[in-house]
Amino acid sequence: MSSGFWLGFDLGGTGVRLVVVDEQGIGTGLTMQTQEFNEQPLERICAAAVQLMPANRQLLGIGIGSAGPIDLHSGEINNDNSLPQFSHKGLGAALARRFDVPVWIDNDALAAGLAEFTWGLPASPSSLLCVTLGTGVGVAMIDQGRPLRGADAHHRPSSAGCGDLRKRCALLGRS
Repeated sequence: MSSGFWLGFDLGGTGVRLVVVDEQGIGTGLTMQTQEFNEQPLERICAAAVQLMPANRQLLGIGIGSAGPIDLHSGEINNDNSLPQFSHKGLGAALARRFDVPVWIDNDALAAGLAEFTWGLPASPSSLLCVTLGTGVGVAMIDQGRPLRGADAHHRPSSAGCGDLRKRCALLGRS
């Protein structure tokens, strides 16, 4: 068996993107319309994953970035408005059982922000604000490589000043 690979899903209100990335960072992807998953969403997403997976390579793990909100304790997508076909379906647990690998699931803006912080930037910043535009708008704040969430996303004074504190904290509270 040759090198391993990771499988990633980006679940959005109008599109579902799947990507396979190997240990060298080389990937291939597939885009489908979200509505294609209205019937039997768990079976369809597993079939799409198998279609994209390379032969003779080991699947190392799965990452899912989904339009939120996401229950991080249960790994459930709770987005009845734009992703009813994936909400409250146990997608992460189902994929873990089907492929016998660890599955990580989080908000899509946060996943994009962590990826950019980790692999995308030429320099090593101490913090990053990521804004994603798609069917909706997503915002994530990464500080020292760690996502700021809920109560963590409070005002942190900086030497550069913070501008309008009410707007900044409102943005941070959304991630």
